[in-house]
Amino acid sequence: MKQNKQYHLDLGCGSMARNPYSRDILIGCDIVELPQAEVKQNFEFRQVDLTKNELPFDAGSFDSVSAFDFIEHVPRQGFDSNGQTF
Repeated sequence: MKQNKQYHLDLGCGSMARNPYSRDILIGCDIVELPQAEVKQNFEFRQVDLTKNELPFDAGSFDSVSAFDFIEHVPRQGFDSNGQTF
C-alpha cells in the first residue's frame, strides 16, 4: 500500500472520516454500509465488523490511526474463573 505517501485510518468513521494528522491518504472503516453518495468528503471507505473480523489491511499499512466515538460501541465481555465468557 505505501508509496512514499502517509496513510491514516479512522475507525468508526461513519460518513465523515477524520484525519487529525493531515496524512496524504485517508481511509475510514465502519460497521454500517455506507453508499458512496453518503461520503461527505474524499476518503476510501471500507465496511467491516470489527467485533467479528480483523482489519482488512496488512500490519504496518498506516502511519496513524484514530478511533473517535468508537470504543463505546465495542461489546464488553468478561471471563469467569473457568475461562468462560459472560
